[in-house]
Amino acid sequence: MGRIVFQAWHLKTMITIGAGVLGLVLVVAGSLYYVNLQTVHQVGLKQVFNGAVAGRIVAVDPGHGGYDPGAKGAGGTLEKDLNLAIAFKLKETLEQAGAKVVLTRDRDVDLVTPGEGTKKFRDLSNRLKIVRESKADLLVSIHMNSSGSRWRGAQVFYHPQSEANRSLAVAIQEEIRSRLGNTSRQALSLTSAYLLQEASIPAVIVEAGFITNPAEEKLLNDPAYQQSLAQAIAAGIIRFLAEQQ
Repeated sequence: MGRIVFQAWHLKTMITIGAGVLGLVLVVAGSLYYVNLQTVHQVGLKQVFNGAVAGRIVAVDPGHGGYDPGAKGAGGTLEKDLNLAIAFKLKETLEQAGAKVVLTRDRDVDLVTPGEGTKKFRDLSNRLKIVRESKADLLVSIHMNSSGSRWRGAQVFYHPQSEANRSLAVAIQEEIRSRLGNTSRQALSLTSAYLLQEASIPAVIVEAGFITNPAEEKLLNDPAYQQSLAQAIAAGIIRFLAEQQ
């Protein structure tokens, strides 16, 4: 009888210990899963992306600059300044993920050189030349929208000549919608943009918001919002590159 009692106690103890170990394993696994999700959401550590971004070259074009201020907000904000600020934050975020980033400009300058055609054409041609010589894998041009004070929200545009263009635009637009939560806009095709038409790599224009909307102009000047926007764009780029592997 004593032996049976001992065996029963021993079996119960082993079951209790086993359950405890299993519970600990599940807790640790759950914690690791949560940490991994959190890391992916932050878009920061290159090891999370399994090489999707590491070593890839991303061209980032801060629209306008120099003689060309772009659109102007009701509060006096110039588009060229916002474009550059967001481009810097996007560059930093992508580099943290392991990408190499090439900016078409890194200060308040235009890229106009002597030659034929309008100043705008020469500026855009030189931007395209930088992109081509960098052997970039994709191009993201940062701009601001302008259409009175009613409209708001970031929107991504692509040229319909390539399915890759659409895929990149959709990936970025979906990340902007889900992460920022302040727009329901969809990615749209655009056939009149020179950079998109002439690029031989996946390329999009991100209109980061409506600078002519006073509330959004204020938001776009907030460094914290600029960072969130840059992270959303980076997440879309990373998602696109991962899907291409």
